[in-house]
Amino acid sequence: MGQSPVCDTRVVLETIQQLLHERPLFDGCLRLYVHPDDLSSLQHHLGSTLENQGWRLLADGQLLRGGCRIIAEDGEVDATLETRWQQLCQMLKEGLSHDLAAGTLA
Repeated sequence: MGQSPVCDTRVVLETIQQLLHERPLFDGCLRLYVHPDDLSSLQHHLGSTLENQGWRLLADGQLLRGGCRIIAEDGEVDATLETRWQQLCQMLKEGLSHDLAAGTLA
């Protein structure tokens, strides 16, 4: 409790690869922030890809391992673990509310 979870760098690597494919429309200099412990592995796996697309990979000690944040001139993508967890909880809450309203939950 109160500590960053043990996280395999593959989690954030997969998230970043997905964002690279989904968010090609950002303009200007992109800054990708990750936890410092994820930085060297990501630099090894994605360094040239990020560089070719004009992305800067930076460390942010405020992020939990496995999450990231992208900041561009025209927008921001928050893919932190906290935000993804909140989104999952909201989806479950909405699904539960729908089931209760439909009378399908026993």
